[in-house]
This record gives sequence, C-alpha cells and structure tokens, in this order.
Amino acid sequence: MNFNAGSRLMSDPFQNYLEDDEFGNTFTKRKSYIYVISKVFDNKRYYKVGMSTKSDISRMRDANTYLIPGQENYAYQVHYLFFFEESPFKTSFAQYIEKEIHAVLRHEFDSYSIRFLTNNPSEWYLPQKSNSSNNRRRTRRSQSGEDWFFGYVLGLIAVNQPKPREAYQFTKANRKDITKQVQNPTKQILRQYNQHKRDWRDVMKIVKIEKKLKKSERDERLGDVHFWRDKLIGLEFVDKDDKTRKNKTWVITEVEYESGKYINTYIVGYKIKGRGSVQDMKGYESQIVELFDKEKYPWFTTARLKKLGVYDKYLEWKKKQEID
Repeated sequence: MNFNAGSRLMSDPFQNYLEDDEFGNTFTKRKSYIYVISKVFDNKRYYKVGMSTKSDISRMRDANTYLIPGQENYAYQVHYLFFFEESPFKTSFAQYIEKEIHAVLRHEFDSYSIRFLTNNPSEWYLPQKSNSSNNRRRTRRSQSGEDWFFGYVLGLIAVNQPKPREAYQFTKANRKDITKQVQNPTKQILRQYNQHKRDWRDVMKIVKIEKKLKKSERDERLGDVHFWRDKLIGLEFVDKDDKTRKNKTWVITEVEYESGKYINTYIVGYKIKGRGSVQDMKGYESQIVELFDKEKYPWFTTARLKKLGVYDKYLEWKKKQEID
C-alpha cells in the first residue's frame, strides 16, 4: 500500500494505548514500532526496515524527506508495521529488535547505503529473485525475493521478546491484522529462527552479569567451546514431527560460541539423520538453553543431561538467561 498519512487504514494503528490505573484515572502509554517499506529506483525495488521510538505517524511522514525526488519515484509502499509496548528502559524494544533484524539481514541479503536529498545514508536491501549465495537458506526455488525477505523479518520478529502488541500487513488496498500469527509462531518458524531468539527485557541485566564474570570463571561455570563440542557433537536425539507425529532422529553436528553486544551463548547446530526435507537435511540451530528445554524437546530429560555430564552447566546457562 502506498503511504498515505491521511488514510485511516494507515493512521489508525498509531494511536497511543489508553489504560486505567487503580483509581480509575485514564492515561496514555506510548509505543515504539518497526516498519517495513519499499521503493523503486533505478528500475529496482529496494526494501527498508526502520523503527521509531515515537508512537505517532511522524516518522513515516519524515521518510518523504529522504526519499529521492521525481514523479515516478514519488511514493513508497508500506508492507508491515509492528507496534511494541512502552519500554521501562531508556531504549525502546523496537530499537533493540530492529538492530537484531539488521544484523541477520546484512548476512543474508545484499544491502546498500543510499543517499537521498538530505545526503544522509540510508540502508536498503535488494532481495534476489532466485537462489544466490546471500540467500543460501531458501528451500523453495519458486519463492520470490520479496517473500523470502519478508519471511526473514516475520521470523525474527516472532522469536524475539517481547512480542509486538500489534502487527499489521498491508496489501495494495487493505490492512490485515497478523498479531496472532506473530505472537504464536509455528514450530517450523521457531526451529528456523531460534538461534536469533532474544528476550530484550533481560538484556540490561545480562550485560551487567557478563561484565562481572571473568573469562576463567565463565568457563568453569558455563563450560568452554571445547567442553561443549566434546560432549555434544555426534549426539543423536529424537523429536516428533509436527505433521506426521512420527519420530525423527537428529544429529548434533556443530557447537559455536556466539559473542554478541548484548548477550553471549552457545549455538548448537543439528540436522536430520538420514533422508528428510531440504531444510531438515540442511539443519537448524538452537541455543543450548532452548535445546535442553524438556518441555519443547522431551528427549533431553534431567537423567540424560546428567549422564552426558552437562546438567550443572546447563542450569548455570539457564539461570543466566532467566528473569529472577
């Protein structure tokens, strides 16, 4: 849908939340948001993911000031809007999650820094129409570059916390509420994007803990990469297929330590044993805490983790990433 601030389809979602306190007083709560837009220039459609800490539509209006001039390039299209609750921290939830999205998209898609009228650089993406080296996880060759790009954005939004309070998809003529879809992702989505999962409500607390831990202390309590590789690589575990309800056997093939700006963790890579779908054979990635959660993966019982010799260190990782 072309951006039009005067259209109620576009402007209504930007209203602040109204809530009542215990005394019956009504007050407003601001919300931050992430937007996905696109624009054609040089006969190619480029896509942008941006965010605003203000809950009004002004950030979207401001986009007109940095987009290139000319009648054929006048409008830009809005594809998605994701609205988040007001953050108790100085930094909004939308800002944290948008940074995580960009970190992944830059790895998977060609990005371009384009300068418009203000001469300020603006980052845009150009999804390819077919499989390419920077779209290596695509499993359906018929899927368009746009759909593949949107799939990444939706998947990353879905696995990060907090979830959007509201989410909308815009077609050429309508606005569709997709909040439930984003708040309740399928198991397939969780598998594919779980390695990017973050709970940004815990981030500041985790940062403080990380600063206090020296590396030697961390390795002793949490295990170093050699410890986890020795314990896990080659390990087989069983999980049920969502559709067929039949057991699938998976093999852990790699363990990597991921050091990030806000959180550090171990990423476990695993793939199906034998034949399966293209994605199953390419494999998936999960954080250790997620993989060892027996409610999601019942095979990883307490007894099995103790027998592997990883139970105590798993509890330390779980404690580090949980809310007190």
